[in-house]
Amino acid sequence: VGGAVSSRLNQTIREQHGLAYNVYSSISNTLTCGQFSIYAGTSPEKANKVLSLMKSEMKKLGKDGVKEDEFEQAKQQTLAGIVMSLDSASSRMHAVGQRLLLQGDILSDEKLIEKVRSITRGSVNEAAREMLSKAPCAAIVGPEINDLDLEMVF
Repeated sequence: VGGAVSSRLNQTIREQHGLAYNVYSSISNTLTCGQFSIYAGTSPEKANKVLSLMKSEMKKLGKDGVKEDEFEQAKQQTLAGIVMSLDSASSRMHAVGQRLLLQGDILSDEKLIEKVRSITRGSVNEAAREMLSKAPCAAIVGPEINDLDLEMVF
């Protein structure tokens, strides 16, 4: 969705509309909960348009799901990240600790790679529909936030 130069958010908000220098999304999860967040560094006068475009992209994602090329790119990036985490002892320790926190156990690298390879586009789209059907929350930092139309976000 966001993070790479070719991501939906970056293409729409930065490249097509020139509204932000940096745009990305991220996930953070543990065994029992998690968060999906979107960030855009923009000016106060462009913030309402950026919020509107973010909402529009999330609606599209919830309705239409991820495209095949987006899905494959994300899967390959995830697999590459796993392989890169094997590069040094400290990276390996970090990865093992993270797996323990996120899954509650330590999978072998091979089993983890196998699990990632088994993820389907359909399961990702189902998760996106479920997650994006819930009311969002927003944290906005900066000057002139009273001028933002937060009604449009919710």
